[in-house]
This record gives sequence, structure tokens and C-alpha cells, in this order.
Amino acid sequence: MEITHYVLDGHEVREAPLREWVSFFENTDARRVALDVIDNTSISTVFIGVDETQLFETMIFGGGYPDLCWRYDTWDEAMEGHRDIVARLLVGLPPRK
Repeated sequence: MEITHYVLDGHEVREAPLREWVSFFENTDARRVALDVIDNTSISTVFIGVDETQLFETMIFGGGYPDLCWRYDTWDEAMEGHRDIVARLLVGLPPRK
């Protein structure tokens, strides 16, 4: 099975050869879409960049929400999902799965 690699040009995803993908991930912080911390809970959304069902991922660390993960196809969908999770946590609601 061949793995497809992707990098970001701004907020746009494009396919890239392995060497460029490695360089992108070693030399940039551009893969971070958003990071928010609420009390002891971190909400992190990042660009994954490998052939997955979706190329962006949000995870929650701490706060009693183990193993929750959301995946998205685009930067804009990832930002929208991240903001929704943060907004719900800020008012005491659990994130939607």
C-alpha cells in the first residue's frame, strides 16, 4: 500500500513527495491549526499530512475527555470544529462526538 503525503501552502493542502513532506514537518510550525487551554484541558487541532480519511485532527488532552478525536478534510472545517469544541467546553457542555 502506497502512502500519499501532503503539505500545506498557506491553508491549502497539496500532495507532496516524501522528502518535501519530511522537510515540512521538521521545519515548520505551520501544521498547528489552533491550540486552546481551558483550566487543565488542552484542545489541539493539527494538520496530519498523510493519506488518512481526513488530513486534520482535533484532540482533547486532560479534563476527563480521554480518547476523543475529530477528523476534518480542510483547514476551514478543522477551525470550525475546533471553535465548536472550545465554545462548548467554555460553557460547561461536553464536546460533541
